[in-house]
Amino acid sequence: MSLFLCPHCRQRLAPKERALVCPKGHSFDLAAEGYVNLAVGKSGASGDSPAMCRGRHEFLATGAYGLFADAIAAEMAEHGVKTVCDAGCGEGFYLRSLRKRLPSASLVGLDLAKTSIKLAARAEKGADHPISYAVAGIFDMPLPEESLDAVLSVFAPVPEAEAYRILKPNGLLFVAHPGKRHLMGLKRLLYEKPYENEEKTFSFAGFEKRYDIRTAYTITVAKEQLTNLFLMTPYFWKTSRDDTEKLSSVPSLVTELDFLLSVYQKFPNNTIRK
Repeated sequence: MSLFLCPHCRQRLAPKERALVCPKGHSFDLAAEGYVNLAVGKSGASGDSPAMCRGRHEFLATGAYGLFADAIAAEMAEHGVKTVCDAGCGEGFYLRSLRKRLPSASLVGLDLAKTSIKLAARAEKGADHPISYAVAGIFDMPLPEESLDAVLSVFAPVPEAEAYRILKPNGLLFVAHPGKRHLMGLKRLLYEKPYENEEKTFSFAGFEKRYDIRTAYTITVAKEQLTNLFLMTPYFWKTSRDDTEKLSSVPSLVTELDFLLSVYQKFPNNTIRK
């Protein structure tokens, strides 16, 4: 039995040959890479283009965000979570880091960007305890109610209602967002007047905020990775062509990284509406 639900009838899917099938006979083929597409009627709904997905994959493969991924994994391990969904998982970088800490945990990654899910699933070939990946939206997750210990959201919209629904009582929501000095080196290169990020405090219905953890360090980004880093950021959408061309003017870039991980706990007896 898989953790996934049928997007048509919301009954549990079970493996059958090279597919996942529900009791009513709805069937979803497993792709050659091992993932399943449960995004019925939502093809192409992700804002991440194939170029953005590949760029993020190539940049994260350098290990530049490794200390932050380790910090997330260490915090989840401290809480002893055994079932986790990364909502907006991209190419699975943070889930793979978590598996190193919690090799027996059941891990699920959801994302509407098929290119990213393909890259994530390919990395599971030969894994003893593979991560389960599905092309699916995070605001209507194909997962059962109160079935998970933790939900992770890294630099993505936070699906608070769905996180509340699928988390067990007292389950944990981990939300990663940029600290005030995050990528200041990149902004100093691109803009005449670089600005610090506003460190926001988020509140989510049905959750109590427990604490924040900051992970901050400095990296050097090689010239061939600068465009990939840029593609990962919101600056890609709002930077002029002239400023973007500055990326090709330097041999490498030194920049601060400043991550905040906010931890929330589900109120066990609260109810919210979608």
